[in-house]
Amino acid sequence: MSETNKYKIKVKIKSIKTKKGKEQIKDLKKNNLVNYFKGNLGAPFIITFIVLSLVSAVSFSLRMESLADSVMIYAYYSLVIGIILQTLSYIREKKQHGR
Repeated sequence: MSETNKYKIKVKIKSIKTKKGKEQIKDLKKNNLVNYFKGNLGAPFIITFIVLSLVSAVSFSLRMESLADSVMIYAYYSLVIGIILQTLSYIREKKQHGR
């Protein structure tokens, strides 16, 4: 590793330790999350499916069968929408990269 690269790494480490560096890391994480959801349109619906499935399981264990059934119906709709959107995102990405 050359001396200039060592110096650049040391400068980056020092800037991360400062308050400004920590804010930059938070911004990078936030931007990565936003970009993830832009690239994977179905992700929010699939996450909703998981949460609703958990709610359904808990309500079923509390002997609220009708609530569990209703929530699970919405969960399945969310899953179907999520899979369709993920498929469309995949096709769109494939076309953009020309594969």
